[in-house]
Amino acid sequence: LDSQTAALAALEREMTMLGGWLARPESGDGLEIGFPAAGKKSPGNGILLYSPDPVFLSFAEEVLGQAFPSLSKATGLEELAEMQKDADLVILRVKPHEFTLVASLMARMPEQGILLATGLKPAIPFLSSRIEVIQLPATAEELLGSVRRMTIV
Repeated sequence: LDSQTAALAALEREMTMLGGWLARPESGDGLEIGFPAAGKKSPGNGILLYSPDPVFLSFAEEVLGQAFPSLSKATGLEELAEMQKDADLVILRVKPHEFTLVASLMARMPEQGILLATGLKPAIPFLSSRIEVIQLPATAEELLGSVRRMTIV
């Protein structure tokens, strides 16, 4: 029960940082989640990178910086939420307990590509063809290939 409460509190913090909300009724097991509409993005604005892992962040910047000069990075969830609407592709390296962030970003902009870099196989099914998972550790060629596939679509 304490782990559920902690997980819900973490989800509520993430939703708030993304501009949404989470409501739990006094009784019952229901949960309401509100996603703010980010609106339509303008095409051709590049790639957004978010990773609290400094090792992956420097690896991705080194690999993708030359091929994609419009690569930008968000340093926190609030910045990620603000910069998301201007990106063609979002690359995320999140911890397993943060996989819900992918669903939150997808709900805001369903047409946007999301590349999830993780060492684990997500238990959350992503029903969108605009989400791809790259297993870590990955080589520079694998990362670059995944990004190119997603930006061509």
